[in-house]
Amino acid sequence: MLFRNPLEPVIDIETWNMVQKRQKIRTRKLNVCEEEGLFSGKLFCADCKKPMARHYTGGNFSGFVCRTYKRQGRQFCRSHKITKEELEDRVSLAVSKAVERQLTEKDRAELSALKYQDENLQEKQTQEALARRIDSLMRYKRGCFEKFLDGVITEEDFCVYQAEYKEQIMALENQRALFCAQKESEPCAQVEAWKLLDEIRGRNLSRELVNGLIEKIEVGMDGEPTIYFWFREAVPKSLHPKMKRSMCGDGGIYSWERDRICESDE
Repeated sequence: MLFRNPLEPVIDIETWNMVQKRQKIRTRKLNVCEEEGLFSGKLFCADCKKPMARHYTGGNFSGFVCRTYKRQGRQFCRSHKITKEELEDRVSLAVSKAVERQLTEKDRAELSALKYQDENLQEKQTQEALARRIDSLMRYKRGCFEKFLDGVITEEDFCVYQAEYKEQIMALENQRALFCAQKESEPCAQVEAWKLLDEIRGRNLSRELVNGLIEKIEVGMDGEPTIYFWFREAVPKSLHPKMKRSMCGDGGIYSWERDRICESDE
């Protein structure tokens, strides 16, 4: 004889079906040690305005896709995709153009005339101390010669003192020369400022640069990104602490399709 369902079920049939449905959904284990992405928190779908999700091809990270489309299907949002290389290339070019256009002639003149004035007080004191010590030893050396002529010290003592003073003076002179050479080799503020501009022109994106310039990036259905710049300041503050930039509106938008920068309407 066959007895069906003799025991009381642990869970109801609805819960069982829901669990079976959930198990069919493909999930990816979160890597808590994964490095923060270049565009983390900046990339959104142009239609549903939800964040873009990473897309993997053959287990390798290849680009970004609309999170709504990936999780809920095309009935909620269409497939907005862009590859990692294409996004980086277009954002790099847009940032380069944005910075170039925001630099006025006055800004360029300031950069060209900018001198390194942030002289370290400790370095200056070190130089002065070396100079004072050398002058003091030179006086001792001359005084030693005068005492030898007056017969205060013997010739043997005179030779010993002269050799000691000469050795100490030479060591201090070498130390001062090395100090001056190191100081001259240090990059000045003007060089650092131009290095940042060269980095931008060379399209070398960094997380700090993206955070400082870009508010958000929206990817359309055709895969074309629209970049919204902060533009609270014409160039990032990290360019140089003494360089002040004029305000230029509440924000800026760079559209790849229009290939130009304009002020936002907001």
